[in-house]
Amino acid sequence: MIFTRGDLPSVLAVKNTLDKFASWSGLHANITKTDIFFGGVSKPVKDLILEQTGFVKGQFPFRYLGIPLHSSRVAADVYGMLLSKVQCSVQHWSSNLLSYAGKIQLINSVIFGLETFWCSSVLLHKAIVKEINKLCKNFFWGTTDGQARMVHKSWKGICASWEEGGFGIKELISWNKALLLKLIWQHEQGTGGIWVQWTVRYNLAYHDFWDVRAKTFHAESFRGLIQVRYELIEIMGSHHGAKTALCTCVTGGRFSVARAYDLFRGKMPKLGWSKALNCSFLIPSHKVTTSLAAQRK
Repeated sequence: MIFTRGDLPSVLAVKNTLDKFASWSGLHANITKTDIFFGGVSKPVKDLILEQTGFVKGQFPFRYLGIPLHSSRVAADVYGMLLSKVQCSVQHWSSNLLSYAGKIQLINSVIFGLETFWCSSVLLHKAIVKEINKLCKNFFWGTTDGQARMVHKSWKGICASWEEGGFGIKELISWNKALLLKLIWQHEQGTGGIWVQWTVRYNLAYHDFWDVRAKTFHAESFRGLIQVRYELIEIMGSHHGAKTALCTCVTGGRFSVARAYDLFRGKMPKLGWSKALNCSFLIPSHKVTTSLAAQRK
């Protein structure tokens, strides 16, 4: 992705640079697959640039590294790509041949591996989160074939930690907010590179992030950060409490997403019998069975 001024000389300078790189390396850009997007450029200038470069005028939304980019609020159906990837993964696994421990491992590693990149960029729509949770829940309890099966615990209960009576699966919405809180911290520290510089100048107009309100011209990703900020303030009771909570997620200059995750999901009391799950001789599948038995599920 290359940014430039919206005039013909600037665009031609970029194109000439790409052509020069191609002559040196032999790697040529495919002009027919190269889209150009305009902002605040008059129609005559647009037409001239398209004619001189041969680029194709792009349309929103488009995907960059798999993430949908849009000039306005992104509708839930735009995230269909993420949903289809999760669906495809679940359908290729035979849940009847896997133990609960195996399913936990697959959900935590494969499913959340797909989602983490998205969760690190945008605040997911509630409808998408609900659908992904439904897919994971059905896979875990073995209902991917459409047949009803006995459900021993709610999905929220499954997403609790082992010490709290759950199975340690990440709660998607809280994980999403925790990853975005890291972006807020990077902004506070000025460590986000050009993204932070652009945010301070354009989205904040040099105002304090903790005071700015969402505007119609703000990008979808930035509005997500503001929403996370509001929710953290609500959880902690005040701006000061939210800022203090943000500081508690940092140790030795490194941000802990795990601590941020606990802030949003809300930790539950540890159960006394959960210490038995730490036995070295207890294999993962027996660990799940022991937990269910202890809770009489």
